[in-house]
Amino acid sequence: MPSEKQYLERRENIAAILQYIRANGAKSRRQIADDLELSWGCVSELVSILLMQDILKEQEVEGIKAKGRTPMVLTLNNDICFLGIDINLNGLRGCVCNLSGEKIDSFESVLNCDSKEAFVETVGSFVDEITNKHKEIRGVGFAMQGIFNTKRQVWNFPAKPNFEVHFKNDFAHRLSLPFLVEHDPNCILYGCLDTTCNNTMVVRLDSGIGAAIYTNNAFLKNDLLEIGHIVVNEQGERLHDKVSIKAMEKACGKSIDICDSATQHFFEDVGKYLGITLGNVCNLFALDKIVICGDITNYYPLFSATLMQYYTRTAISTQKAEIAAINVTDAAYGAAKMAIDKFQY
Repeated sequence: MPSEKQYLERRENIAAILQYIRANGAKSRRQIADDLELSWGCVSELVSILLMQDILKEQEVEGIKAKGRTPMVLTLNNDICFLGIDINLNGLRGCVCNLSGEKIDSFESVLNCDSKEAFVETVGSFVDEITNKHKEIRGVGFAMQGIFNTKRQVWNFPAKPNFEVHFKNDFAHRLSLPFLVEHDPNCILYGCLDTTCNNTMVVRLDSGIGAAIYTNNAFLKNDLLEIGHIVVNEQGERLHDKVSIKAMEKACGKSIDICDSATQHFFEDVGKYLGITLGNVCNLFALDKIVICGDITNYYPLFSATLMQYYTRTAISTQKAEIAAINVTDAAYGAAKMAIDKFQY
């Protein structure tokens, strides 16, 4: 029986093979081994597993006729799909995608989180609705908002009132498919990994704040990424007290008037505190790119200049990352891709 280290290495290598074929199309075993710098034996073993699972298909190379053994290439079986679910206070989003990462279908619903029981039932029913429509789904990835307690293996979900979710226990009676759970910023970042540079950070600004860093081909797992809890002023206020949808509604009301002095002051604070925080994170991790997303990016022009002003003052000149804002938070898609690559093959 393989050790835990060997098992994790196998999962990482399988993920690398699937990502490689997804990005480059049909490839031979030799091409995979050479380009990923894996041994021939390792690639042969893992490809055999994926062929038996019907994840990969093998076909002859078109247009090549040669004596001896016919050259063969490996392709993804796009008849198989995976489901991604984004669990957020703003609601539920679902994305079905095939093994090539192509989006097949999408879903939205409200999230009833008056209690943990209501939360579990709402999420479970949402998954049932989608899997009943798409029988080809093999597994589910959840993008989860909240704080994960590694020691206790529970998620603290920021509803009112807060409650803890232990997916393995709480969803055992609701989900028939295998699943994995990841922090929602990790899933957002994973959704665009094929095109991002090596050291990239995603910051999601919605009802709360989430952050993820991908560096050296892995997600950084560190409590520092709970940047919403960083104290930002002498009054002891934290970043999520100054930079979030809740903070915006408290300061400006439900309807935003960009000419109102309270609104202008709020977004000046958003730019200031976010710029300083991102500058310090960049100094620590030498980032190449920072992507800001979430509902607050709808107002990015109102705080972008202030953000860059304070970010430039804080970040070391040799480590300044490119900052971009996007108004789409496709955590469900990233969760589906992650479920494909991290599935228990």
